[in-house]
Amino acid sequence: MLAGDTHHWEFPINHLLAYWATEGFDYVATAYNFQHLHWFAAAGAENLAWLPLISMRTVTHDWVEDRENQVVFIGQQGSRHPRRCRLVQAIKNADLPILIKTANRQEAAKWFAHSLISFNCS
Repeated sequence: MLAGDTHHWEFPINHLLAYWATEGFDYVATAYNFQHLHWFAAAGAENLAWLPLISMRTVTHDWVEDRENQVVFIGQQGSRHPRRCRLVQAIKNADLPILIKTANRQEAAKWFAHSLISFNCS
């Protein structure tokens, strides 16, 4: 089983553990939240793997010397990301300049390179 975003929704680990138990997978791997694999070990999974960067692609661009005085956040907000929403709101409440966007990898790389601070929260 390749467990993707184990931090989405309400009680995502419980749902994935139930799925794992129902299907009888021989292996459990994740590319993202290494810290969640211990729940599978506690449930009896023996073959666990963390595959960081499995979905990584290098995006190149020119060096940006002068960056915008802003925090940039690229990603989704909403009911799937309650912690992320609280943290983005805290940045806003602190009166920090923040640019919030959704973007593909190439666009995101451009925005990250042009901003003083890049913010991400899973």
